[in-house]
Amino acid sequence: MQVQYKFYRNILWRIDGVFAEPADILEAYDFNCQALKFTGLDNPMVIRWIKKTDIDKGKLWFVVQDKVVKLTDLSANTRSKVRRGLKRYEVREVSREEVVRQGYHLYKKLFRFRIGKPMSYSTFARHIAGLPEEFIFYGVFDKSSGHLVGYLQIFSGARNVYLRVINILPEANKFYASYAIFFLLNNFFVDEKKKTIVLGLRSLTRRSNVQQFVVEKFHYRHMFVNFGLCMGWKASLVYASLRPFMYFLKLLKNKKAVYLSAFLQFIYSAKQRN
Repeated sequence: MQVQYKFYRNILWRIDGVFAEPADILEAYDFNCQALKFTGLDNPMVIRWIKKTDIDKGKLWFVVQDKVVKLTDLSANTRSKVRRGLKRYEVREVSREEVVRQGYHLYKKLFRFRIGKPMSYSTFARHIAGLPEEFIFYGVFDKSSGHLVGYLQIFSGARNVYLRVINILPEANKFYASYAIFFLLNNFFVDEKKKTIVLGLRSLTRRSNVQQFVVEKFHYRHMFVNFGLCMGWKASLVYASLRPFMYFLKLLKNKKAVYLSAFLQFIYSAKQRN
């Protein structure tokens, strides 16, 4: 299902068909399930929010960068790859029109790693144009050809920026595009704008190694959090019925089973803190 953003109770919410959560997810809230009412959020299966950040430990965490990292702070091997990436690629802010015009082929080519069918060009264009004004975009360009080889869709909150979409051609990463990107993002946001970069919630599908990459290479850290949950009857039924099989589902070579396992693991882990 296509992600939607809607204002509800003076808060911008991100709704993906399964979860509804505040778009500025790392901001702490104190909600009451009865007061939220699912009907105001198109009846998602689960409403989740952060109750407390930077707790001592837990099973759920966000991968974040809140410290300035200079080139000299990196290992010699990483510094070398950053330099080679910077020599080959330019990373700069781009317009939504530029993302639609040059980025659709990247989106479609990389969609094979997701569930469902890719959006058509016209739907993709409407989706990008319709995103809230808080979204900004960065493009990654090959300096020799001028071609777009990647783009980032970033939600810019009051104190945090969220890397919501990272689409980079695998062949560009062979020439260290990701090294250039994550080094420059630290300069753009942490150093210059004094914001925390949020890569995402702990990956339970393990279909990407990007979180491990930034922790090991660019000194991102784990921010442990405590979630609040409101579960609809469908989510409660699915969880109660399938929780005993949540680790078995992860072993199946099926994308839907893997994501269902991740959903069950998230609910189980979040409940342990409540």
